Amino acid sequence: MQHISLSRLKLVINFIKRSRKTSVGILGGEPTLHPRFQEAIQMILDSGMEIQLFSNGIIKKENVAFLNKIDRSMCEILININNPGFYDRHNWRSINYVLKALQDRVSLGFNIYSTQVDMDFLLLLIKKYRLKKRIRLGMSLPVLGDNNKYLHLADHRRIIEKIIRFAKHCDKMDTVIIFDCGFRLCDFTEEECGRLTYFNSPPISHCRMPIDVGPDLTVWPCFVTSKLWNKKLTDFNNIEEIREFYVNRVKQFRLLGTKNNCLGCKYLRRGQCSGGCLGHIFKQLNIKSLYNR
Repeated sequence: MQHISLSRLKLVINFIKRSRKTSVGILGGEPTLHPRFQEAIQMILDSGMEIQLFSNGIIKKENVAFLNKIDRSMCEILININNPGFYDRHNWRSINYVLKALQDRVSLGFNIYSTQVDMDFLLLLIKKYRLKKRIRLGMSLPVLGDNNKYLHLADHRRIIEKIIRFAKHCDKMDTVIIFDCGFRLCDFTEEECGRLTYFNSPPISHCRMPIDVGPDLTVWPCFVTSKLWNKKLTDFNNIEEIREFYVNRVKQFRLLGTKNNCLGCKYLRRGQCSGGCLGHIFKQLNIKSLYNR
């Protein structure tokens, strides 16, 4: 496992501050496994930046205690979790310990990888451990150059129907859904969009194009396209330059979308929808020659 050095982390912090950003997301792998995790987090906090920490929820007790001491306004913890049956007894007990210890410092995230998933357990955990009443919901997406498990486009409509039922349960508990990557606007009916908005969980179907930085300072626009057009952080002056670089390289592919009727779609043209994930688009085109150019 590769870990970012503290000297490189300092370069990233300076780059972000030069870009006039005030927050940073920390993810992995599992970031709490970094051998100098506490030093790294403290370095970011000392720079005055807020942190959003993404974790799988299996965190050592000393790191849980460390996170509990951080000013709540400076560090948000998002635990991406799977159905309980995914874990062995030891790991599920560890996750429950972390949720109990951190409570409302934590919000939950869930990636939909199958039409058979049951999401109601998320609400049970929120109620049991008094977690934040917010759930990040994303689609599991095809990672280029990998054979990961993901939800196929043909199954998207089936999972939307399940999400609508789940959103109704969330609303009863005053819990909102934050939609992450992978959703298409046309997978929702107008009535479903209205109901979700009424539940304070409006669907999001455009790509925010976050910029990720790897341990070796390689940058990419999102994990699913992390093997395309790789550049280094030091090739740019600020985050907007990185974003512009990747926007210019993907915009023609974006216009294709993942469905035939994406071509000429006014919602795609207006930026209300991205036409589905680039991972699906490149998968459909069987594009491999762009790797690492």
